Amino acid sequence: MSNAVELMLNYHQQTGHYPGALVHVEQEGRVLTRQVSGRLSGAPDAPVMAERARFRIASLTKPMVSMVVLMLVDEGRVALATPIAEILPELAGRQVHGQGKAAVQPTLEHLLTHTSGFAYAPEILPADLREQALATGLADMAAMSRAEFLQALAGLPLVCEPGTRFLYGYSTDLLGLILERLDDAPLDEVMRKRLFVPLGMQASGFRAEPDELAAMPRAFDDDLAWHRFFNGFQAAEAKARASTDPETAPLISGGGGLISTLDDVCRFARAVANGGRSGTLQLLTPATFQAMVSNRLADTVDGPAGFIGGGWGFGLGGAVRRATGAAAVPAAPGEYTWSGVTGQSLFVDPGSGWFAVMLSSNTASRVMVRFEFRRAVSRL
Repeated sequence: MSNAVELMLNYHQQTGHYPGALVHVEQEGRVLTRQVSGRLSGAPDAPVMAERARFRIASLTKPMVSMVVLMLVDEGRVALATPIAEILPELAGRQVHGQGKAAVQPTLEHLLTHTSGFAYAPEILPADLREQALATGLADMAAMSRAEFLQALAGLPLVCEPGTRFLYGYSTDLLGLILERLDDAPLDEVMRKRLFVPLGMQASGFRAEPDELAAMPRAFDDDLAWHRFFNGFQAAEAKARASTDPETAPLISGGGGLISTLDDVCRFARAVANGGRSGTLQLLTPATFQAMVSNRLADTVDGPAGFIGGGWGFGLGGAVRRATGAAAVPAAPGEYTWSGVTGQSLFVDPGSGWFAVMLSSNTASRVMVRFEFRRAVSRL
């Protein structure tokens, strides 16, 4: 007998929102549902969806990189209140658009909560600043070197005073550069050592070979935004393979560069559901983990409503359900979530040891699918 999640997946596949998807829902070690649906792409002769398929998980990279940053906070290497210019001096003396020098310079916590003022162009309302941001080439940041990326951001004023607005943007890419400088290693090595190996995420990384890229799940041809994202990172990977100079090689995107599998994302989600633990391994101290999954936005700061609806604040690396009441999706207070522009969704409730993961190839209708996935999960 079909359950609500299977019916939801079949509907969105048949209506052309994505060719195929993978889902896993679990609570305290008990699998509530696991689904393998559809095909790897929209081609008529495409292979059926593979349970171990590697997806570009886009912004599901963000909570993983954020957790590793918090590990360094626990080690005393850096603090939430540390100004980022202490580690990235290229970004010292930030100005605010139309206001002059920022009253408060961006800190690590501002990056973790997306209140730093470093915003993606679509988030920038002033037309003149949006055009200035687009002219920097940041829209194709996957092909930029680390120095080019920092130079582009250094040439732009902040969109707002740090701490005053939630603006989605380049904050987690900057966290990735901070990890590189603190650990004196490329981000892929830092993530492998600190997160992927400890959690057994053997199929996760920032690079893939050309034959692997060709075999990855893909959106339908008319989902143009999905293909722009995928092709941009594919071109950056080709440039990285051809580069012999680390200084000019493309930066590793801590905000959206990861490639992973359903089981690997579940390993991360399971650790969050278990309070920052994996077996006997404690990834974060209880206090730091609680800060990660608690709302950190002031009451005067709007949360990520455009991504997950009303009723949500933001913790350190992901959205957090504020309280019961009206919302776009059912969720208990304290539930933690984020998603990816390529069609990925992650929901975790540390209070009950529950999590749900969906991987698909869908940008055009991803928000609708994300909401309906969470509603379907609530009916299991």
